[in-house]
Amino acid sequence: MAANTIVMKRPPADGSKFFVSYSSTDVSGCEELLAAVTGKSHYLQKIIIQCASAITVSIGGGETTGALTSTFLGPIPFAATTGNYVQEFSDEALVIGKAVALCIDASGAGNVFVWAEGVTGPAFP
Repeated sequence: MAANTIVMKRPPADGSKFFVSYSSTDVSGCEELLAAVTGKSHYLQKIIIQCASAITVSIGGGETTGALTSTFLGPIPFAATTGNYVQEFSDEALVIGKAVALCIDASGAGNVFVWAEGVTGPAFP
C-alpha cells in the first residue's frame, strides 16, 4: 500500500481556470500535463483518467529523472479493457505546489486519456 500526502485548500477566487485534455500511448517515464508557473500554484479540482491497458497510473507534481517528484493520486490500477477513474473535489482542491508542474506517470506503455481542471493562482504555501 502506498501512502501519499496531499494538501487540500479552497481554490483562490482570483486565479485563472485551467482545462487540460491529454492523450498518449505511453506516459511511462513521466509526462507534463500542465507546466509550472513561476510564483503560482495549481489547484486541481477534477481529474478523469481513462485507460485501456493493464498498467497503473499516478498523478503528481513535478518530474525528476523520468519519475514523479511527488505522487498525489495513485498508483491507480487499470485492467486491459477500458477503465475510468474520476476524482472530483467539492469545496477544496488538491494543491500541486508552488511553481510545480502537474504530471502523470505510468508503470508501462498503454493508451491513456486525461481530463483535468482547476485553478492556477497565488502560491501556496
